[in-house]
Amino acid sequence: EFPEMGKLMLPRVLSLGALQFQLLIFDKVASGLTEGSVSVNAYARNFQSVLVGVTGIALAQSAYSLLGQAAAWKNEKLFKKYLLWGVGALLIITIPGSIALVLLSPVVAKIMGIQSIALFSSALLAYAVSIPFESLNHLLLRSYYATKHTLLPAIATVAGAIAATAVSYGLSAKLGIISIGLGFTAGQIVLLIGLTLLFPKVLRRVRG
Repeated sequence: EFPEMGKLMLPRVLSLGALQFQLLIFDKVASGLTEGSVSVNAYARNFQSVLVGVTGIALAQSAYSLLGQAAAWKNEKLFKKYLLWGVGALLIITIPGSIALVLLSPVVAKIMGIQSIALFSSALLAYAVSIPFESLNHLLLRSYYATKHTLLPAIATVAGAIAATAVSYGLSAKLGIISIGLGFTAGQIVLLIGLTLLFPKVLRRVRG
C-alpha cells in the first residue's frame, strides 16, 4: 500500500508548493506598500485563520472519516448527507463569525498592540470575506480525499493560487494592502468553483 500512498500524496505535495509560492507573492506585494504592511497583512491573515481553524478545518477533519466510510460502502446517499450537513453547518457558523470578526478588529488591534488600526481593519475585512469559502474548501477537499482523488483537487488548488497572486498583484497599486486579502478571497472562490465543477467525478467513484 505504500506505493499507492506515495502516488496519492504527490499531487497534494505539489499543490502545497503552489500555496507556499502564493504566500511569497503576498509578502512581495506587501513589501512594496506602506511601511508595516507585511506585518499587518500577517496579523490579519493569522487572525482570520483562527476562525477557519476552529470551524472549517475542525469540521472537515471530523467529517473525513465519515465520508471515507460512506465512500467505502459505495453509499452515495449517506455520502451526500454527510457532505450537505457539513456545508450547512459551516455556512451557519462562518458567515456570522466573519461579521463578528470584522466588528472586533479594532479591539483585537489594540490588544495585539498594532499601531495602524485602520490599516489592520481594512486588511482583515478583505480576508474575512474568504472565511466561508475557505472553510467549505476544506470540507470539499476531504470529500475528494475520501474517494482517493488527489490530482483533481491539486489542479484546482494551483488554479486558485494563480488567481490569488494575479488579483493581489494587479490591484496592489490601486487598493494597497486590501488587494492581498481580496486576492486571497478570489483564490478561494476559484478553488471552490473548481472543486464544485469537478465534483461529479467524486460521486461517480462513490457509486462504484
